[in-house]
Amino acid sequence: FSSTLNQPTIIDVNYNTSVSNCGFNNGFIELQTFGGTPPYSFEWSNGETTENIYNLSPNIYNVEITDNNGCVLLFEEEIGETEPPPVIIGPTNVNCSLTTSLVVYTDDYNGGPWVDLNDNPDVIFDNPLSNSTNISVPDYGTYSIQFSACNNLDTIIINFACPVVIPNALTINGDQNNDLFIIDNLNNSIYSQSELTIYNRWGKIVYYEPFYGLYDNWWDGKVNYHQKGKSFINPENLFDNIDGYVNEGVYYYVLELFRRSENVPISYSGYMHIFIK
Repeated sequence: FSSTLNQPTIIDVNYNTSVSNCGFNNGFIELQTFGGTPPYSFEWSNGETTENIYNLSPNIYNVEITDNNGCVLLFEEEIGETEPPPVIIGPTNVNCSLTTSLVVYTDDYNGGPWVDLNDNPDVIFDNPLSNSTNISVPDYGTYSIQFSACNNLDTIIINFACPVVIPNALTINGDQNNDLFIIDNLNNSIYSQSELTIYNRWGKIVYYEPFYGLYDNWWDGKVNYHQKGKSFINPENLFDNIDGYVNEGVYYYVLELFRRSENVPISYSGYMHIFIK
């Protein structure tokens, strides 16, 4: 007579873990125990006696797993912590409106509030502690909006503005009507630079200004070659070397705008008619 004694396999585990996010102690360790002789008992270093443990803070956790025959497996795992920054989604340019909507994506359930970094009391958030809000601003301009979460923050810069309106005619006859080349909606709270160049029909520059209209400096039709003879942007020989006002006729303009929130030029070009009488 003979018999075969089958030894049980050793105890082993598969496991799945998740880190703790944003200080919420929401990490976990899930085990799938196999081998040995069930049932199993579990003694975790944090006092838990279940196979899976949840709501964990960042730490090292170890467990002693004992099967029905008294065989033991020791298992250890570390739960880390992440603090992913919030991410704001919203428009960077709002066209001819003083309101817009913003959304932030974050793992932090207690993030916020939304704030205007310029501390303008007239900037209103309808849900300052929510992940989504509507924002209303008092005037056209550039606003820096911030949301904090998970010990991090994100900022979005929003331009509330209407497109510039460029006239196509200038009458330099001294009647105070259309005597200045005024470009509507050219606001120095939105634009850091406004580079205007005006050419005559022969391609010579008759006027150049790198900050045009940002400080109410509107062109009156006068040639400004003598003011710009040392320009590094436009060589001297490109300017129309005459004094006084331009002659009646058709001129060509190039306007490049730089928003305060972006270092990318917005270019406009076209023709304008100048009338003397």
